[in-house]
Amino acid sequence: DDHDTAPDVIEVGNTQVAQYVDGGGLVDLTLESMRDLGMDDWVPGLADPGRFGGSQYGIPWYAANRVV
Repeated sequence: DDHDTAPDVIEVGNTQVAQYVDGGGLVDLTLESMRDLGMDDWVPGLADPGRFGGSQYGIPWYAANRVV
């Protein structure tokens, strides 16, 4: 059973969320994130890449500027 061996937490690029959702690899965290992780306190825009189909699958944990 994959649920017994799958990792609890993974890091994915913001463009990969839809792929993992479509493959059944992510759990909808909408209610948990709103209640337990203080979604109202997140910096606007950081949660958007973790959202797919109206549900929150990714939780923002890091932000930085990248320059060349």
